[in-house]
Amino acid sequence: MSDEIKIKDVEGGINGEKLKGCYFLPAEDGSDTFDFYDKKKGDGDKPLKTGIKSGSTFEFILPDHGDLPWQIKVQSITHKKAHGDWSAGLQKIRPGVSDDEGSGTFQAQAGGALVEEATSSATA
Repeated sequence: MSDEIKIKDVEGGINGEKLKGCYFLPAEDGSDTFDFYDKKKGDGDKPLKTGIKSGSTFEFILPDHGDLPWQIKVQSITHKKAHGDWSAGLQKIRPGVSDDEGSGTFQAQAGGALVEEATSSATA
């Protein structure tokens, strides 16, 4: 089973779909933190952000998506799942700028389908 805690469910604004497939991995330094990666593998798989734990808020730019700034607030993260809030747009980092690209929530999980999806499929 992969250690990737992959964003699989995104709700909210128009840009949220761009987060699907991005993922968290446990930090390689043995600390109790996680690193965040773009869904596109390559470029040495350098993390977009390191040192993430429950309650962390961080900013990043997704490669191949222009200069659109993103912010994620991780409500909770474990080695199996994560969830939190996301926002994208210049007004998130430059107050007064009016080109907000949206905000919403995300859920991420290691392994297969999200728990709710697996339960729904089993009962359908």
